[in-house]
Amino acid sequence: MLKNYFKIAIRNLRTHKSYSLINILGLALGLTVCIFILLWVQDELGYDRFHNNADKIYRVVFADESYDNIRHYSVTPPALADALEKDYPEVLYSVTYHSQKGMLIRYGDKKFRERVGFADVSVFDIFTLPFVAGDPKTAFMNPHSIVITEKMAEKYFGEEDPINKNITLDNKADFIITGIIKNIPENSYLQFSFLTQFEHLHALTGQGHVESWDSFGYNTIVLLTSQANIVEFNQKIADYAIKVHSYGNFKPRLYLQPLLDIHVYDLNGGGVITYIYIFSFMAVFILLIACINFMNLVTARSAVRTKEIGLRKVIGARRINLIQQFLGESIFLSFISLFCGLIFVERLLPVFNDLSGKNLSLDAVSTSVVIPVLICIALLTGIIAGSYPAFFLSSFKPVDVLKGSKISGTSPFRKFLVVFQFSLSIIMIISTLVISNQLTYIKNQNLRFNKDHVVYFPLNQELRSKITSLKNKLEQHSQIRSVTATSNKIGISKFHSVDLYDWEGNNEDKSILLGLIYTDYDFLKTFEIEMASGRYYSRDFATDSLGVVLNESAIEEMGLKDPVGKKIFENSHIIGVIKDFNFQSLHSNIGPLALGMNLRLNRYLAVKIRPDNIGETLKYLESVVTNFAPEFPFEYHFLDQEFEKLYHSEKQLGKMFFYFSILAVLISALGLLGLASFMAGQRTKEIGIRKVLGASVPGILLLLSKEFTKWVLLANIIAWPVGWFVMNHWLENFAYRTTINLWVFVLAGSIALMIALITVSSQAIKAALSNPIYALRYE
Repeated sequence: MLKNYFKIAIRNLRTHKSYSLINILGLALGLTVCIFILLWVQDELGYDRFHNNADKIYRVVFADESYDNIRHYSVTPPALADALEKDYPEVLYSVTYHSQKGMLIRYGDKKFRERVGFADVSVFDIFTLPFVAGDPKTAFMNPHSIVITEKMAEKYFGEEDPINKNITLDNKADFIITGIIKNIPENSYLQFSFLTQFEHLHALTGQGHVESWDSFGYNTIVLLTSQANIVEFNQKIADYAIKVHSYGNFKPRLYLQPLLDIHVYDLNGGGVITYIYIFSFMAVFILLIACINFMNLVTARSAVRTKEIGLRKVIGARRINLIQQFLGESIFLSFISLFCGLIFVERLLPVFNDLSGKNLSLDAVSTSVVIPVLICIALLTGIIAGSYPAFFLSSFKPVDVLKGSKISGTSPFRKFLVVFQFSLSIIMIISTLVISNQLTYIKNQNLRFNKDHVVYFPLNQELRSKITSLKNKLEQHSQIRSVTATSNKIGISKFHSVDLYDWEGNNEDKSILLGLIYTDYDFLKTFEIEMASGRYYSRDFATDSLGVVLNESAIEEMGLKDPVGKKIFENSHIIGVIKDFNFQSLHSNIGPLALGMNLRLNRYLAVKIRPDNIGETLKYLESVVTNFAPEFPFEYHFLDQEFEKLYHSEKQLGKMFFYFSILAVLISALGLLGLASFMAGQRTKEIGIRKVLGASVPGILLLLSKEFTKWVLLANIIAWPVGWFVMNHWLENFAYRTTINLWVFVLAGSIALMIALITVSSQAIKAALSNPIYALRYE
């Protein structure tokens, strides 16, 4: 019997090739998109899950309750880790961790700038870092030991065995290689190429003294015992930092953040989880659209098989046989679609990886999760789609069917499904337009400083000690307009903050969080930032070493009317106020900022160059820097390109959303094409009679199109408020955001309506132009 059912299913596929192709292709495309999104979501949620104790590892963070607007931070003082392990039995191991980019690594004649991790010995007890050479128990026994990744071993040593070889960090200290670990996965919180003990950070950089409670800038990681209750433990440690050290008005309330949440959740709201929800809903939407198409076409086609049902019942078929047949055919089609979807994924995965910026694959781990989910989806889709003919049509009496009873192809439920799927498509079009507008808005946002043609390169200690001579030499070149030293990449990198409550006129015991950026005399000239009042630092005033320059936001929060000359901190005074500029990403509002003068804290040199002969200018930069610091590799970046990278993830996600939205509309159009073809076929005789009686082609076109037009217009009414609500919530992640204009909804609705009309009209015109003689002979 199963063999017979299979033959009938194959015969139906061959007989109705176009219908079968539309049905299979629509569901296959929906499953393809679903697989891609499932792989992407699985990768995002898979950060750090490879650690054996991942569910018991936590990062210590704190909530700053010094202000009305509570902020959360992941940086803690270096002394915290040991203290927690000693004072709380729930802490099995603790580690202070920090990674430093751009450190000079030298072995023989090879020298590169790399990312170096600094951690306590217990790092190997907390994290799973598989060794391919050496032993984690003895790797840090030597005070000057260092562990490297396989990639670095190949880069510096080739076929040579790196173990017990010496390398030099920042031309300051030699370290002996005592272990080689596997390359750190991309989806890991820890990212480094070299790893050594945390105590060396202070000797190499002057930062991170292991006993410091005042220096917030390092990560504290703890591994809790299996018996530890995280809720109770968070209550215990909330006031711990305040109890062991006095912070004045600063009130850091400690709590633990699970390691598995670090990548997904931003401490101050939003984060990757927002996009995980968005794309998960998108996968569900697209799959729903594809499944609706599949069910619509299966149920519509089944309506013309009533005579087959009657004949099969007359010759002895029982209802259970018909149920098995129709469910089997539907499930068979569904699994063909799944097979085609997997082929599409295999072929298009490189394109999707390029689009998403990932390196996804259908490996054993991925397929072990994705494939069972897809099998369940395909099975469920087949069962739901086949349930209508299986349970409803099979209940008809043979005598009624053979008398000519027909089932309408436009049931209210089918209309509801078409409206629903087009509502989802319109929501996705609206979302795509809003995301595109927001990215364009960010790109064209006035940052209130000039980032164009600014070249950044890092400074080491040697360059820092010769900074005046270096600047003078660079400025001699006609293509170089200005040079300034700074502690930050303006508008990109993180900056230090201080709790400020000591200023003249503060009689309310008020405090503000003040950002700090260290600069030199040519900062404003290089970035073309304007003064609001007072003056900037000048070589003509020796007292400027005690001066401070604030931005307008700082003055406003401090409540000062005539700020110039007012005392600030213990022995400083305000010499000037600069106009506000976006010194951090556009996800945040412009906050209070102080520009200070401390040349030893400047980490970058920013060079403003002319736009012509850029290649020649860069060669001159390299020659001068190499002459001043021969051991330091010259690496540069353009500020505007770095700024573009800052929003790279949003751009990639925007592109993904755009292409997925196109596919959603395409799938909807495919379903509409099949349904329109079926309905035109059902009304073949009616069209023939109308043409014989004088109906025109436009009249018949209007007749067949107006019903679908009503469905799409109704879908717009449903989709517009939902689309506004979803995208308004997404825009809240940006401090600077575009408005959602009416034209977005009109355009999205027009696109959906136009695609629907084109799709339906293609079948309507075909039916209207056909010879009425053939129409009257139909059936």
